[in-house]
Amino acid sequence: MTTCVATDSNSTDGDDAVVESDGVASERRARHPVARTAAWAALGAESTTPLGDLLGAPVVPTSITELAESASVLCVALTLVDAARGCEVVASVLATRTSTHAIGKQMLGEETTYEDAAEALAEVVNVVAGVVKAAFVDEGFSFTLGLPAEISATELEELQASAVATTAIHVALGEHAFALSYLVTQSAATRVLAEDLHEGWVLAQDLRVDGVLVMAHSTRLTEGAARSIRETCRGLRVLAYPPIRAESR
Repeated sequence: MTTCVATDSNSTDGDDAVVESDGVASERRARHPVARTAAWAALGAESTTPLGDLLGAPVVPTSITELAESASVLCVALTLVDAARGCEVVASVLATRTSTHAIGKQMLGEETTYEDAAEALAEVVNVVAGVVKAAFVDEGFSFTLGLPAEISATELEELQASAVATTAIHVALGEHAFALSYLVTQSAATRVLAEDLHEGWVLAQDLRVDGVLVMAHSTRLTEGAARSIRETCRGLRVLAYPPIRAESR
């Protein structure tokens, strides 16, 4: 008989969340291992050059904040997880529909449909997340990237309200502004039945079958890997980080 075992790593179980006072939250923010790094402080500025390379045009900081007044904003976000240290960062890009189409046109060289433009924005957030991952290597972190997904501005505001720390920068591609946002969130690892795992989940535990390590913590599941776990380890509760839109499944 096959035996599946999920072995705890050093990550924090999200089931143990507590309510904190403003003073305690502020102190925790100042002491958080991600938020107190030089890499965190420099994220916005570090992202402009890679984005310029991706878009083939200069991307520069701007004081334009048209997003705040726009009722039509697209937000694409993804999570980065360091399961060994129990840390999670959400990177996101916000743009108006006009700016989203401008980004898509710049990347593809032609006018784009909304769907194509949204895919271009997803590629932008992939680059932004890659900057985060690279910036924190020298700080001793090893982040696993999740999958980009479109979320609403309200959902982003809710993430910001509960974040340990936030930073953002407005940038411009020509006359079109968009915003890069970074959030340090409380550990969102949760215990989930193996049969509920899907593509994009990140393991917060080592997974062993008959005593043999088959998937290490920090592994981001492909749909094939998730299917294998669902079939092999049915009934096992695994500690894992959900993708940013897991609730949509």
